Formats: sequence, C-alpha cells, structure tokens
Amino acid sequence: MIHRIDLDDDTSELLQAHSNLTGLTVSGLIDRLLSIHLPELHEVLALAATCPELRDEAANLIVSFGPEPLEAGIKRIAPADYRTLGEQFEREMRAPGTARVTH
Repeated sequence: MIHRIDLDDDTSELLQAHSNLTGLTVSGLIDRLLSIHLPELHEVLALAATCPELRDEAANLIVSFGPEPLEAGIKRIAPADYRTLGEQFEREMRAPGTARVTH
C-alpha cells in the first residue's frame, strides 16, 4: 500500500541524509523507524476497542505522542484491571497446561 506523506523541510533533509548514508530509500527508513512502534500502536487500538469510553483519550495518546511512552500513557488512562495485549499474552503463556518450547 502506498501513502503520500508531507514532511517539514528539516525532517525531509534529515531523512534524505540518512538515505544517502545507508543506501536505504526514505520510504524504507520510515518503514524501519515506524516498525519499532507497531506493538505500541496495536496496544492503543486494543485499548480503544476494549474501552470505547476511552477512545478520545486513546486517540490523544497518538496526537500528543511524547515525551511519555505510549505504553505508559495506556497504563495512565486505562482502568486498573486492564491488561495490555502483551500482558495478556504473557499470562496465557504462564497458564497451567501451556506448552513451552525449551532449547
């Protein structure tokens, strides 16, 4: 899927300099940089889906991103008993009867 994004001049110049340095395309750089945040972005969507009343606050985590990490923001606005996708996965893996692979 192709998206067109507008960048300010400073960001564009910085990405172009890194593209020249690494040999990666600007698009490839953006993909690599954004991929680091994919788990957190999934967590924000999961919170909005699980707690619809927090949809606006979840959206604000993205709009006002930084300096607070997204996961910290989720913990701040979520109900006390809310479990992130990562926490749910860990809990399921620790459940009795869960097969574990050892090396």
